[in-house]
Amino acid sequence: MVCDFVTHLQMEGFLGWWENAASDDLRLVADALRSIGMPNDARLLEEAATVLAPSQLDADRPFEIGSVSSFAERHPP
Repeated sequence: MVCDFVTHLQMEGFLGWWENAASDDLRLVADALRSIGMPNDARLLEEAATVLAPSQLDADRPFEIGSVSSFAERHPP
């Protein structure tokens, strides 16, 4: 699980993982991070979920090829 998480981060970055996989993998990744001695990283992921729940990302308008937008524009408070 950690290997998949790190690979996803390298390919798409954190926000790419968050938008594409966090809704399914957040709990599994947090548990895997704790099991390898990284409780602070697990806690940060869980805290991020309280601010921006992965399920909220699915309601975003579709991303259009060639468009440019900031994180703040795509995810207003």
